[in-house]
Amino acid sequence: MTSKAPTLILYRMGDYYYLFRQDAAIASQVLTLPLTQRDGMPACGIPRHCLEAWCGLLEDDGYRVVCLGGKSS
Repeated sequence: MTSKAPTLILYRMGDYYYLFRQDAAIASQVLTLPLTQRDGMPACGIPRHCLEAWCGLLEDDGYRVVCLGGKSS
């Protein structure tokens, strides 16, 4: 039996990628980034220009990372 790595979902919002709820708590702990609130939910933001490096750290810690992009205005 193989185990699947937990998947963290990042959402593009302007110049940042955000994780929410449990994903935010995990990323905040792994990356030692502040856990904040956005629209009443726990959130953790990663600047777009740092995305590749931060995702690499999450993957090195055993997580799969999915980035969902959006159109920036």
